[in-house]
Amino acid sequence: MTIAFVQSEYIPSKLLISAPEAAELLRLSKTTVYTLIHLDDFPVVCLGGRTLINIKKLQEWVEIKQGVTSEKPDTADQVSLL
Repeated sequence: MTIAFVQSEYIPSKLLISAPEAAELLRLSKTTVYTLIHLDDFPVVCLGGRTLINIKKLQEWVEIKQGVTSEKPDTADQVSLL
């Protein structure tokens, strides 16, 4: 998957990605991503029997999660996804 970074934002080559692609992008295991898919606020789209992830909404979701955890000084660089 190709992502071009422009001023801290990305221009995705795809609008929707699979769970394994999201795992690679997030540097998480596929199992973890499949667990995240079941969260109410995780950006999934079901199309034609496939569960896909909206890449733009995924970035927003991660940024929101970072904002929640960055309030704690000792874990400012960590993101709690679960």
